[in-house]
Amino acid sequence: MKKISLIITFLSVWTSFSQNTDLKLLEEKDRKSMNEISNLFFKESKEKEAYTKALKLMKEGNSDSGKSLATSLISSYFSKMRSLDSAIYYAEKTLTYKNFSTDSIKRKRYIMGSMNLATGYFAKGIIDKAKKLYIDGIQKAEEWGDMNNYYGFIVNLGNLYYMNREHEKALEFYEKGSKSPQDRVKMMCNSSIGNIYATAFKDYKKSNEYYHKALSQLKGNLYFELTLKLNIAHNLLKIGKETEGINELKNIISESKKLGYYNQERQANEYLIEVYVKNGNYKKAESLLIPLLEDYKKKGNLKDELDSYGFLRKIKEGEKLYQEAFQYSEKYITLKDSINKLQREKEINELEVKFETLEKEKEIVLLRKEQEFKDQEIAQQAMIRNIILGTSILIIIAILMLLRFYFQRLKTQKILNETQEAFNYQKVKNLMKKQELELVKAAIEGQDAERKRLAKGLHDSIGNNMAAIKLQFEDLSEDSKKLQKIKNDLSDTYEQVRELSHNLLPRKIRQNDYSEVLNEYISNIDKISDLNINFTASDTEIINNIDKYLQSEIFAILQELISNTIKHANATSIDINLEIVEDKIYLTYEDDGKGFDVNTVEKGIGLKNIKDRVEQLSGNQIIDSHPKRGSLFRITFDKDIYIVQEVV
Repeated sequence: MKKISLIITFLSVWTSFSQNTDLKLLEEKDRKSMNEISNLFFKESKEKEAYTKALKLMKEGNSDSGKSLATSLISSYFSKMRSLDSAIYYAEKTLTYKNFSTDSIKRKRYIMGSMNLATGYFAKGIIDKAKKLYIDGIQKAEEWGDMNNYYGFIVNLGNLYYMNREHEKALEFYEKGSKSPQDRVKMMCNSSIGNIYATAFKDYKKSNEYYHKALSQLKGNLYFELTLKLNIAHNLLKIGKETEGINELKNIISESKKLGYYNQERQANEYLIEVYVKNGNYKKAESLLIPLLEDYKKKGNLKDELDSYGFLRKIKEGEKLYQEAFQYSEKYITLKDSINKLQREKEINELEVKFETLEKEKEIVLLRKEQEFKDQEIAQQAMIRNIILGTSILIIIAILMLLRFYFQRLKTQKILNETQEAFNYQKVKNLMKKQELELVKAAIEGQDAERKRLAKGLHDSIGNNMAAIKLQFEDLSEDSKKLQKIKNDLSDTYEQVRELSHNLLPRKIRQNDYSEVLNEYISNIDKISDLNINFTASDTEIINNIDKYLQSEIFAILQELISNTIKHANATSIDINLEIVEDKIYLTYEDDGKGFDVNTVEKGIGLKNIKDRVEQLSGNQIIDSHPKRGSLFRITFDKDIYIVQEVV
């Protein structure tokens, strides 16, 4: 189950990675078009051209990233053109795209769509929906760390409350917006706060404080600078600082003329006219108003022209020129009637346009639905194709993984079989070596035992008897030649029996130096076993000359010790030391095997044979062994034990 889970996880990750790579490639194809329409709309102010190219990208784009940018820009275009239903439609469409290569792009599109949708609802008067979207945008932007758009939503929500005459709430959000790291946002918020204090609370002094803050945050924008100065001058007039306010207005008029800012110049003149009329300075007011009126007529600014006739009537009434005041009053009424008539015609035209627009929008909706149906059909076909392709890829990968596991298992099984075969071969080889050793040992032990038995019989029985007879003859008189001959023959026979008993010992011991025999035997064992045997002998010349019977017994004891180590000890090394000190022979035998409990194993046949041999030679042995510590044998003999026995 774990393998299956790992495969599924791997396939899921691989599929996700593959899809993400494909999305990036598709987005890269749309990159040029996205950059082009963004520059046209936001930097070059070529809205119509940007709109046309955005429509093409929306229809022919390769990725959701490109299409969603296009719909967002189209929504902004319609919002600017005051086609609010279309602006809302494309903003909603922006939010329907879901497939993006990164979360960053996905979040940007969500922010763009939400901002455009909220702005559309706000402009259309659907306040609750706009408010909900602005609040959601604030939360999302803060969560994602998008502080620029966070403050954008803050300011727009402040504008919503301001337009809805909820001035306290508007102030709250403008205050938050004034903490933005961007001077432009801070300037807009402080300027809006100044507007609230001036228009809603009539606190002109505090209003100017915020206007001055906004001025300090302006960088190189003379249009906004003159607008703020105009508001400050108007507030000065309201708090009774007319001289300061009038001077400021004159400066604004002068700068506006130089820069060609007509609106600021006109507004400053209107404020001056109001002051002059209020203070009865009619000549100055008229001198400013007449040129403005002519300009309004040229530009067709009917409302401003109407207001100008109203001011001129007041001026003439103030100057007690009632005939002229009446003339301006008639002009005022005539123009107002014209405006009302135009307004009615405009309203009728607007209704016609709205009707035509509604009909067109219905057609557009039908076309969109048809297009959406086609898009859904294409998307469904693409999804089926992708599912088939993805499933095929998954099946191929699964088969490849299974084949890999299968061949890996075969390889592992082959290695295990080879290892087992080698192990079995080594085991059989070791058993054969062990059997060979046992057979050789048994044959040697049998031969040696028989030789020793015969030699001992000859030596101990016949040899001793003949030696006794010879001693008895020594006590007889040597005068008889015949007796002397018997004695000589008996001596010869004794020597022959003694030599025969010696000849029954193993031939290697009889014909070779004893130290060489030991070295050869140990070398053979070293070759056919896994043991590392270290043998040392001191005074080899003396060792080679000790009695052959004693040599044979020591050889047999060593055979028994080595055999026990091979059978039971699982040792890797053996140290053997044979030395002669004065009249004593010391045999030291030590292995690094698993050891044994002396009290438990001492009754075994191998140890019993060693003990019997040592006792027959009147020797002593010390055994030092414990489980898991190895074994040590220290055996001591008299060097001349057989010479002593013969003499006795």
